Amino acid sequence: MDKIDSTLQVEKIKNHLLAGGERVLEAQPLLLKGVSGSLDAFLVASVLRKEALVICVLPSYEMASYLYSDLSQILGSKNEEHLLLFGATDQHPYDVEQVADNQRLVQRSEVLQRLSKGFKGVLVASADALAEMVPLPETFEKASMSLSIGEILGPELLIELLMEQGFELVTYVQHPGEIARRGGIVDVFSYVGNYPVRFEFFGDELDTIREFDPSNQRSVSRLTQVTIVPNLRQVQKGAHTSLLKHLHRDAVVFIRDLLHVEETANKLFGRAVEVFKRKGEQGDLLLPDELYLDGKHLVEEMKSFRQIHYGSFIGLGHKPYIEIAFRTQPPPDFNGKIHFVRKKVAANHEKGWQTLLLCDSRGQEIRLRELLDPYVSPERLGARSWHQDDDEQEASEEKGLRFMLASLAEGFEWHEIGIALYTDHQIFNRYHRPTVRKQKQRYGGFSLRELINLTPGDFVTHIDYGIGKYEGLQKIEVRGKQQEVVRLVFRDSDVLYVNINALYKLHRYTGKEGHQPKLSKLGTGEWERTRNSTKKKVKDIARDLIKLYAERKKAKGFGFSS
Repeated sequence: MDKIDSTLQVEKIKNHLLAGGERVLEAQPLLLKGVSGSLDAFLVASVLRKEALVICVLPSYEMASYLYSDLSQILGSKNEEHLLLFGATDQHPYDVEQVADNQRLVQRSEVLQRLSKGFKGVLVASADALAEMVPLPETFEKASMSLSIGEILGPELLIELLMEQGFELVTYVQHPGEIARRGGIVDVFSYVGNYPVRFEFFGDELDTIREFDPSNQRSVSRLTQVTIVPNLRQVQKGAHTSLLKHLHRDAVVFIRDLLHVEETANKLFGRAVEVFKRKGEQGDLLLPDELYLDGKHLVEEMKSFRQIHYGSFIGLGHKPYIEIAFRTQPPPDFNGKIHFVRKKVAANHEKGWQTLLLCDSRGQEIRLRELLDPYVSPERLGARSWHQDDDEQEASEEKGLRFMLASLAEGFEWHEIGIALYTDHQIFNRYHRPTVRKQKQRYGGFSLRELINLTPGDFVTHIDYGIGKYEGLQKIEVRGKQQEVVRLVFRDSDVLYVNINALYKLHRYTGKEGHQPKLSKLGTGEWERTRNSTKKKVKDIARDLIKLYAERKKAKGFGFSS
């Protein structure tokens, strides 16, 4: 990355943006020519080092997803909070019966919330996403509800306010837009965040706030303050504007294929106009230009920012631009031919280039190393493994073959700096799926849905106390508060109450069909001894297997004639 930052072309980009920072409307747009493969992601990441906010606009959501995926690899997990993806709702214009894609709604709500909090980083958006208008900044802020520990509100008032904003009252929350109440506990699944939030009241005072996993009710994190964001489709009954109006004027906009961006917005706007002509008389519908931007207006709004164009330059007009050329080209079509890869690596080495071979997984790296080993000598070409320290890699003066564990969409060859970047999926002509941000860890145990399907008398296993019988849900008073618990009965009619926040500790008993398990006895340490004994047996089996595999590896094989 440092090598790319120091190139003449990248320095020109940064200097031009710095010079035009105070005069956005007077700044001449940049045209980046010769940008191949995933080089655009490296350029965006490089510009981000000097700029607080970078917007990337692409013709389709698929292209936006690939760029987002590449940027997540380049910026790394430490900077994941500085990277956002903004997609369209995929909602057909004026189709109130279409089931909404909650994932997209949450995505759009999170972007608006992050922008309202002064987001700094990269926002990757598709053209149709920007063509769909969003609530005005002040409207969105007014519709959002911020709650902190110690506030006097009361569960009844909270439920009433959320239902006015379109939240649905259910027994247990499973999806965004749902709320549930059990005594002084209110669960809310907002349109921002990975998890629903549980509010626990002491009277009318908000006592605790915590995120929880809806599949097993286990607490994920404790919070002191949280913001609840409603469904944007409910908020959009008022005035609307472009997402670009939520951005600071100092932002830099990367635009790929301006003409295609404009055409995508026009296509969406055209569909809205057609439907409105058919349904306009059926009710009080907003006009198409109150819900969508056409291509012309989208292009005009992007002119309020410093622009960097790349890809196709058709439709840019005759406005003066500053051109910066890159001598890059896509990688050759290897078609899975390893001998062709070997020739290319050797040719690159003769020219003094460094070849970077990106592998999607550690297993794929091992496979490629084994395939290239008969043709390429790592010692001669200065091969470097992806897991070596950066200092060790930089200390090497050899410009040879280097394997890296990374998953970019496309490779490229860059002549000015002598780098050839190839991806394993392009070498073997495999489909490459954009990587998505990993979800937070989910734990085992019962989900509420599984719990509801249990019948009294079913056997369950508590990870701390052993095997018991499920006797149903029950409400009990703990420290002056009503709590919903699971009632379990053990040997000698001993009873254990398990709070629904600890469902992750319960599992359905599995054993031989028709076998009646022996109930555990509470307070005897019997279950703990059983667990320890089982763990010891598992370790013994694992040790025996390792020993067996080691003996097999040392044993000599026998060759048989065919």
